[in-house]
Amino acid sequence: MPMKKYKSEQIVTVLRQIELEIANGKTTPQACRDAEITGQTYYRWRREFGGLKLDQAKRLKELERVDRVTCRLWHCHLFCHHYYSSAFFLRKKLAHPRIC
Repeated sequence: MPMKKYKSEQIVTVLRQIELEIANGKTTPQACRDAEITGQTYYRWRREFGGLKLDQAKRLKELERVDRVTCRLWHCHLFCHHYYSSAFFLRKKLAHPRIC
Protein backbone atom coordinates (compact mmCIF):
# COMPACT_ATOMS: atom_id res chain seq x y z
CA MET A 1 0.00 0.00 0.00
CA PRO A 2 1.27 3.50 -0.72
CA MET A 3 2.32 5.66 2.20
CA LYS A 4 -0.12 8.47 2.95
CA LYS A 5 -0.10 11.20 5.54
CA TYR A 6 -3.48 11.41 7.23
CA LYS A 7 -4.69 14.38 9.24
CA SER A 8 -6.34 13.76 12.59
CA GLU A 9 -9.81 14.52 11.18
CA GLN A 10 -9.28 11.98 8.40
CA ILE A 11 -8.11 9.38 10.91
CA VAL A 12 -11.26 9.78 13.02
CA THR A 13 -13.41 9.47 9.88
CA VAL A 14 -11.60 6.32 8.74
CA LEU A 15 -11.91 4.78 12.21
CA ARG A 16 -15.66 5.43 12.24
CA GLN A 17 -15.99 3.94 8.74
CA ILE A 18 -14.11 0.80 9.79
CA GLU A 19 -16.15 0.42 12.97
CA LEU A 20 -19.37 0.66 10.94
CA GLU A 21 -18.16 -2.02 8.54
CA ILE A 22 -17.18 -4.28 11.45
CA ALA A 23 -20.63 -3.74 13.00
CA ASN A 24 -22.19 -4.75 9.66
CA GLY A 25 -20.39 -8.09 9.70
CA LYS A 26 -17.04 -7.55 8.01
CA THR A 27 -13.89 -8.76 9.67
CA THR A 28 -11.29 -6.25 10.82
CA PRO A 29 -8.74 -7.17 8.11
CA GLN A 30 -11.41 -6.82 5.40
CA ALA A 31 -12.54 -3.44 6.69
CA CYS A 32 -8.94 -2.24 6.91
CA ARG A 33 -8.26 -3.40 3.37
CA ASP A 34 -11.32 -1.50 2.13
CA ALA A 35 -10.05 1.65 3.89
CA GLU A 36 -6.57 1.04 2.39
CA ILE A 37 -4.74 0.86 5.71
CA THR A 38 -3.00 -1.99 7.49
CA GLY A 39 -4.35 -3.72 10.56
CA GLN A 40 -1.42 -2.43 12.58
CA THR A 41 -2.25 1.15 11.57
CA TYR A 42 -5.89 0.61 12.54
CA TYR A 43 -5.02 -0.62 16.03
CA ARG A 44 -2.46 2.17 16.56
CA TRP A 45 -4.98 4.82 15.46
CA ARG A 46 -7.70 3.24 17.58
CA ARG A 47 -5.43 3.40 20.62
CA GLU A 48 -4.62 7.06 20.00
CA PHE A 49 -7.87 8.43 18.56
CA GLY A 50 -10.36 5.76 19.66
CA GLY A 51 -13.21 7.66 21.31
CA LEU A 52 -12.47 11.12 19.99
CA LYS A 53 -14.75 13.31 17.95
CA LEU A 54 -13.44 15.51 15.12
CA ASP A 55 -13.08 18.67 17.21
CA GLN A 56 -11.35 16.74 20.00
CA ALA A 57 -8.87 15.24 17.53
CA LYS A 58 -8.05 18.71 16.18
CA ARG A 59 -7.54 19.98 19.73
CA LEU A 60 -5.27 17.02 20.58
CA LYS A 61 -2.99 17.71 17.62
CA GLU A 62 -2.86 21.43 18.45
CA LEU A 63 -1.90 20.67 22.07
CA GLU A 64 0.82 18.28 20.92
CA ARG A 65 2.23 21.01 18.65
CA VAL A 66 2.20 23.57 21.46
CA ASP A 67 3.89 21.05 23.77
CA ARG A 68 6.72 20.51 21.25
CA VAL A 69 7.31 24.25 20.95
CA THR A 70 7.26 24.73 24.73
CA CYS A 71 9.68 21.86 25.24
CA ARG A 72 12.08 23.30 22.66
CA LEU A 73 12.00 26.71 24.31
CA TRP A 74 12.60 25.17 27.73
CA HIS A 75 15.64 23.22 26.50
CA CYS A 76 17.00 26.37 24.84
CA HIS A 77 16.59 28.22 28.15
CA LEU A 78 18.39 25.47 30.06
CA PHE A 79 21.27 25.45 27.59
CA CYS A 80 21.69 29.23 27.73
CA HIS A 81 21.55 29.21 31.53
CA HIS A 82 24.19 26.49 31.71
CA TYR A 83 26.36 28.23 29.10
CA TYR A 84 26.32 31.61 30.85
CA SER A 85 26.89 30.19 34.31
CA SER A 86 29.82 28.02 33.27
CA ALA A 87 33.32 28.93 34.40
CA PHE A 88 34.53 28.81 30.80
CA PHE A 89 32.17 31.60 29.74
CA LEU A 90 32.95 33.72 32.77
CA ARG A 91 36.69 33.44 32.13
CA LYS A 92 36.63 34.10 28.38
CA LYS A 93 33.74 36.60 28.11
CA LEU A 94 32.42 34.86 25.01
CA ALA A 95 29.70 36.18 22.73
CA HIS A 96 26.10 35.08 23.03
CA PRO A 97 25.57 31.63 21.45
CA ARG A 98 23.20 31.60 18.50
CA ILE A 99 21.23 28.41 19.10
CA CYS A 100 17.64 29.64 19.19
